[in-house]
Amino acid sequence: MILHAGARTVWTGLYCSDKPYPRIVQRVKEDLKRPPIAGKPNLIPLSFSQRFYIYAIHGYVAEVTYTAIWDVVYHKNNKLHGITSIWCLFIYGICMLVLERLYFTLRFKISLLLRGLVYVLWIFLWEFSTGFILRLFDACPWDYSMFKGNIMGLITMEYAPMWYIGGILTEKLVISFSRQLYWGPYLGKEGLVNTQ
Repeated sequence: MILHAGARTVWTGLYCSDKPYPRIVQRVKEDLKRPPIAGKPNLIPLSFSQRFYIYAIHGYVAEVTYTAIWDVVYHKNNKLHGITSIWCLFIYGICMLVLERLYFTLRFKISLLLRGLVYVLWIFLWEFSTGFILRLFDACPWDYSMFKGNIMGLITMEYAPMWYIGGILTEKLVISFSRQLYWGPYLGKEGLVNTQ
């Protein structure tokens, strides 16, 4: 089995022997039992948990990158030491899955610019809710109380433009491309090749 992105092959690890990767091979065999994508026989879209993984890792890396750049710009620290919390994996993973659902629900109903506003509202609601719950356990990794326009130190209106742009980029790049990933047989120059 191969992981495809559109017409590009991006990973061929499952062609290795079954012995080194028995759980992965078993999972792919189970995925093959799901209904294929319409018009593309033997192609299986990424599952909910696989997309969660992609979104969580993307958000985590984006957070580390953002904090590293922030440190350079505002503190003149050129070491590019970004920081975040493991909690952010779950926070970003779930947040982007909801953004994905919002995108598919709203894409033909409202414009991209209005969807960006909906994304900001969702991100603020999610950031506030998760921050509030984590704060109950003294585990909230952020505190915006030094920013103007903060609400309980859990969100700040100063980040609204960043979340607006981030929501649109998430739709156009992360969600769009992750929904083009699928499992299937090798796609040779002649088209689908049955490898079973």
